[in-house]
Amino acid sequence: MHRKQRIALIVVLMVVMVTSFMAGRQFQILADGTRSDVSVTDALRAIRIASAAGATGAPARDDVDLQPLETFGQVLENINRYYVEPIEDKRKLTYGAVRGLLASLEDPYTRFMEPQEYQSFQEENQGHFEGIGATIGLTEVKPDEEAAKAMPGLRCPACGSEIPSRRFRVTIVAPLTGSPAAKAGVRAGDLILQIDGAPTDRMTLSDAVKRIRGERGTTVKLLLGREGEEKPLLKEIVRGPIDVATVESKMLDDSIGYMRLNYFYEDTGRAVTTALEELRAKRMRALVLDVRNNPGGLLNRCIDVARQFVAEEPVVYVQERGQPMRPFYGPHRGAGHDFDLPLVVLVNKGSASASEILAGAIQDAKIGKLVGTTTYGKGSVQTILPLNDGAALALTTSKWYTLARRDINHKGVAPDVVVEMPPDAAFDSPEDSQYQKALQMLRQRVAAAHS
Repeated sequence: MHRKQRIALIVVLMVVMVTSFMAGRQFQILADGTRSDVSVTDALRAIRIASAAGATGAPARDDVDLQPLETFGQVLENINRYYVEPIEDKRKLTYGAVRGLLASLEDPYTRFMEPQEYQSFQEENQGHFEGIGATIGLTEVKPDEEAAKAMPGLRCPACGSEIPSRRFRVTIVAPLTGSPAAKAGVRAGDLILQIDGAPTDRMTLSDAVKRIRGERGTTVKLLLGREGEEKPLLKEIVRGPIDVATVESKMLDDSIGYMRLNYFYEDTGRAVTTALEELRAKRMRALVLDVRNNPGGLLNRCIDVARQFVAEEPVVYVQERGQPMRPFYGPHRGAGHDFDLPLVVLVNKGSASASEILAGAIQDAKIGKLVGTTTYGKGSVQTILPLNDGAALALTTSKWYTLARRDINHKGVAPDVVVEMPPDAAFDSPEDSQYQKALQMLRQRVAAAHS
């Protein structure tokens, strides 16, 4: 069967399944044009038989495996017919099935967003929303080795299925600067153990996001587990309006510029261009680029920023399924020059995704030095696929590698100079040891160039 025929078959199949279930009845169009109530399973079988022949009626290769969809259709049919309570919200049931499907991928970054959640996601990418102001993700937590030895081959007593040992916990990737979460003392790397008393050990990322989000003035209680703390920490956070300045910049003493990137939003590339022009107009001689606690954002906007520092070489290498690794230059290849002033990039555990792409490109191109601690370690790219009912699918579609083809997934980007941050120090303050180290390095470079 030709590729187009296969695609058409799958589309017809999904339409039959979804339409029949949402209507609460199943039907099949017979050869004589009459209509008869039949099961979804029978309809699927009929389509599979029909697919065995090509458009001309000649036998064709039956390479479309419909058995998984038949099984899915049978489950939906049995729930609809026999479940003890009537199914009033069939969309909720369908969304639950989709989440279960995605959970089987064991990919913490692939997720389903209901219409309202997708709308909030779009608002966040414009830099204006309400909540606590923290990016959350899923971190794999290794099972206790002694417990694993004591209970090998653990299975569910009801269904007999093996209980997976792989677990993900909801984690604070980074609190946004000046946000309610940051003011409450939430830190990058904190494990969220409970949300308003609800345990998160089996909670999906989408469910956690919905529980944490809310209107300004309302309160959410987070029970956090933090490395180095014996007991969990309870943080009561009042939600508020989040209006994140994507770029903040200022001129420091000794003609050293300071630029902080909080997130990669739609306008981040233009904002960086403007900030660099203003700093150069003030005769900037060196730059501190701060991407600490920057959880990432839009890949294309990251490329826009990176091109202003690494102009001649690829910003990143991207590899899709079944494809060779390919360089990603961005839209303005060769349009400028590499950044020509002494540069230090500040990174920490909260620097994730797009921040790591930028930091890795600068480090591998030897444009600047990285100071701080190892970054988060997210080496994959998600594509947002809108769905017809207003929902959306965030699907991992590729992996990325640094300019030197380093795989940083679950490893992070290691800094050139490791400097730990005092727990309660504010960014770019006298107590900020990473910031002070960057200034020291740049002053030495500036002095050497002047002499």
